[in-house]
Amino acid sequence: MAVIAFDTLKFANTLKQAGVAPAHAEAEEHALADVLSLSLNEVATKADAEAHKTELHHVKTEVQAVKEDVQVIKQDGHILKSRCTHFKKMMYRYLKMTCKF
Repeated sequence: MAVIAFDTLKFANTLKQAGVAPAHAEAEEHALADVLSLSLNEVATKADAEAHKTELHHVKTEVQAVKEDVQVIKQDGHILKSRCTHFKKMMYRYLKMTCKF
């Protein structure tokens, strides 16, 4: 979690010196501290970024492996289609020689 030093007392005193009522200045101090705290809880750290970078690398590696598998399947499909075409021609020749249409 990221941390930012925020001097709430200085902030409230600055508001009071500018003429803001003390209760109002303290309310703004607490509200701003809460907002900063909530916002900083959502900020990614360098470690978060590195973890996501590593995860992304693994995903890219897996995608590449799937692409390679798809290429092999396509090649096998072309080979199977070629063999089926060849078998079909052979069967047609055989039937033509053995049967009279």
